Amino acid sequence: MRINWWYILFLLVTFPIRAWAGSDIHSRNLHCDDFELARTRTICHALEREMKWTWFGHAIVAPGFRPTFEGVAHVFCSLPIKAADAPAIFPMTGWLRKDNRMLDWRLESGAQWLVYLLRSNGLENFTSDEIRRDVENTVSNPTSIWNPNNPQYPLRNGCR
Repeated sequence: MRINWWYILFLLVTFPIRAWAGSDIHSRNLHCDDFELARTRTICHALEREMKWTWFGHAIVAPGFRPTFEGVAHVFCSLPIKAADAPAIFPMTGWLRKDNRMLDWRLESGAQWLVYLLRSNGLENFTSDEIRRDVENTVSNPTSIWNPNNPQYPLRNGCR
């Protein structure tokens, strides 16, 4: 088998350039500075810092940065996130999207996981009944990692 060294060189050059550009999963850039509220930017930047380099997919090689349960729990505890932060978190979830602008799925996941860690605290004034019901179902489902009774619950041992 002959190795195409030009292809390997191409990959070695393009991956760092793409990561620097911040346009894909090879970057931690979640475009946090696009948000108006300072607290939203603070939480977003914390989620960026806590993303881990992991493998995506099942049958393909796709390394990149993504949020992890442990990283989101660390953001939740270190900032700390309280019910009063719900108005700052919701714009990052994608649940209140009023236009066609798509957020980075990694930001949406991390922000939604923060809402799940808040449980139903802070939801009363900022979401539709459907979203509130979805969150309550997610955190109460016995098989959900967001249910405190689940052995894999990210805050099982509290904030450390």
